[in-house]
Amino acid sequence: MKHTFRKLNLLVLSSLTACAGMVKAQDKLPAYPLITHNTYFSIWSNTDKLNESVTKHWTGKEQSMLGVIKVDDKFYRFMGQPSLQYKTVLAATDEQAYNVAYTNEAPAEGWEKQDFADGNWKTGAAPFGDERAKKVLSGAGETFGRDVSLL
Repeated sequence: MKHTFRKLNLLVLSSLTACAGMVKAQDKLPAYPLITHNTYFSIWSNTDKLNESVTKHWTGKEQSMLGVIKVDDKFYRFMGQPSLQYKTVLAATDEQAYNVAYTNEAPAEGWEKQDFADGNWKTGAAPFGDERAKKVLSGAGETFGRDVSLL
């Protein structure tokens, strides 16, 4: 009886210790609501400090909202981060149409070099893919080339 009681004490003590560890693991909320009008209009902060990240919709899409206060002719941001705007370097077909040179055979040596003559390759409008694309891939190991100017 005494032996069983010790095992029970040990079991309860280890269970409490495990529960305390789980509670400690969740000491920070994953997100904090800032504006909750309805399901389709709500803005959340995903950090403990209000000015560390871009505010977001509950779906994860950025809904940037900035809070700025002016004190003694100096501006201070107390909420949100500006959304990053990226410049397109190489447009995809949803932004700009482009043509691609391609071959269904193994390319000649040096095909990846800038001065390679691809005059005997076929050309076609991108995108390439399955039956929904402009050019259907055969799966036979096509090689593609696209002229790009980054200047």
